[in-house]
Amino acid sequence: MMVRCLVLCLFIIGALLPLAASQWVGVQSNATIVFAHDNERQIAQQIGAMANEECARLVGPLGLWRITPFPIYAYTSRVEFMRDSGLNPSLMGVSYRPSGLIRLDVTGTEGPVRAVLAHELTHTLLAQRLGGNMGSLPDWLNEGIAGFLAQPVAREDLPGLAHQQHRNGLLTMPAMEKAFATGVGTDAAYVQSRSMVAWLEYTHPGALTQLLDNLVQGKSFPRALEDATGLTPEDWL
Repeated sequence: MMVRCLVLCLFIIGALLPLAASQWVGVQSNATIVFAHDNERQIAQQIGAMANEECARLVGPLGLWRITPFPIYAYTSRVEFMRDSGLNPSLMGVSYRPSGLIRLDVTGTEGPVRAVLAHELTHTLLAQRLGGNMGSLPDWLNEGIAGFLAQPVAREDLPGLAHQQHRNGLLTMPAMEKAFATGVGTDAAYVQSRSMVAWLEYTHPGALTQLLDNLVQGKSFPRALEDATGLTPEDWL
């Protein structure tokens, strides 16, 4: 714990010091404008190409066929990323609503960049898909969709994932919502929400797209789920 605190303090001190960073410049891609420092244009091009590939993969399951371009900031400095994203040492990427702006740690030191990018892209695209009805999508489901689409779970892996999530007891939906709101217990909430979305897609193919369609129409989450699958939230849990 002391080591973790010391590392965090060093990050904070570093973040407060002036960074001899060059100016941000944007590189346009199909769906995004990727910003990197002017001596890192190649990084911006690489992330832009990666974002194009992931967006092309994600729009189908989300039922989104027109993307409003949004900015991505690619950070090659962990200290600079933490300074701009809120000094959370476990954070690797973040998406903001309603702008869709994404901040991404591209150092690769904290996790696979493509998976993190796909996760944050899903959040941004979900916000575009639902628009003013975004508030009807529970945060736990938002995270579950992003988790599943960023790193799909194979059907044969579902039993093992279910065993993993039950080690400390099944979380209720309000408990998952609280975990994501407070940042406490998110590991279990991520596992459970991701596996629930995977199960839904395997047992009710196309249900995710229909659920989002129903939310766009202004239906509540329970009604949208029941109309798409015949399940109540309790049934799904």
